[in-house]
Amino acid sequence: IGADIAPIGHGGHQVKCRLEQLALAGETFDLVGCRHVVEHLPDPAAVFAELRRVMRPGGRLLIQTVNKDSLLIRISRCMGRPLRRLLIRHRYGRSASDMFPVFDRFNRPELFSNPPDGFRLVALQMTQDVDTQSRWGFWLSFVLVRRTRLRPLRRSTITAEWERL
Repeated sequence: IGADIAPIGHGGHQVKCRLEQLALAGETFDLVGCRHVVEHLPDPAAVFAELRRVMRPGGRLLIQTVNKDSLLIRISRCMGRPLRRLLIRHRYGRSASDMFPVFDRFNRPELFSNPPDGFRLVALQMTQDVDTQSRWGFWLSFVLVRRTRLRPLRRSTITAEWERL
C-alpha cells in the first residue's frame, strides 16, 4: 500500500493522504518505508507517532533521507531552486512537479540514533550519493567520497532501521 500526498501511480493500492493522518487501521503493518520523505515533513514527530500507530509491535520502519550536514547537500541548498531543479531532472529524471518543499527538521545523523518514543534503533548507515551518469558528476562524487572517508557523518545519505516497540 502506498500513502502519499500526491500518488504517482505505480499500481497496487494507493491512499492519497497526509502522513500525519493515515486512513489505515492500527497495528496493521510489519514493514513501513520512507524514502526521501522525512526531509519534507513540517512535523516529523506527528508522522512518526502515526506510523507507530499503524505498525505492529516488532515491525520495522526503514527510512532513507539526505544528510543535512553533508557537503553535497549544503552545496545543493546554496544553488537556488532553478538550478537544483535542472540538476535533479538531469540526475534523477524527475520533473519540477516532483520537488516538494524541504523543511530539514529530521535529517541529521544524531536524530536517527535517538528514535522517538515507541521505536528503537536497529541499524544506521551513512553513504555517499555517487553520480556515475556524467563526467562532471563522477569527478565531483569522487572528490566528495574521498573527503567523506575522513568524516563519515558528513556523507550525503542516511539510512536507518527502527523497530516498533
